[in-house]
Amino acid sequence: MPRDLQRARAAVGSLPLAPRFVCADMREAALPDCDLVIMLDVLHYVDLAAQAALLARVRAALGTRG
Repeated sequence: MPRDLQRARAAVGSLPLAPRFVCADMREAALPDCDLVIMLDVLHYVDLAAQAALLARVRAALGTRG
């Protein structure tokens, strides 16, 4: 949702450690190494196999502190 992404960037863009927001298909988006992943109300939009695959990729992207 590009409009929501613009609002998020505007809200935190001036913070020294502003998060990186990406607008992409969650089933295919590259997931960099990270300490935190936030997914709000999205998994139910894809089938169970896609949910499992995404959650496995998220777990692989999370560092030891994630």
